[in-house]
Amino acid sequence: MPDAESQALVAGRVICLSRNPLYLGFGLILLGAAILFGTLSPFLVVVVFMILIERRFIVTEEAMLEKKFGQVYLGDKEKVRRWI
Repeated sequence: MPDAESQALVAGRVICLSRNPLYLGFGLILLGAAILFGTLSPFLVVVVFMILIERRFIVTEEAMLEKKFGQVYLGDKEKVRRWI
């Protein structure tokens, strides 16, 4: 739930590759669909989606996590990239 307050900070496995594996997965699905269509216009949807998700959800979520988990989250944030 993007707008719900986090109850725990999850680390390890998939999370060690990307801080946002769910959003990354959605983006990859859209990228796959764009490739299947075989034209350039669907790639615009992928770019718009990724920008929208980052500005609308990720920035807000990261601020909430930083406020709630403080240094623990900041340490994890330094080790794991936002996307890949």
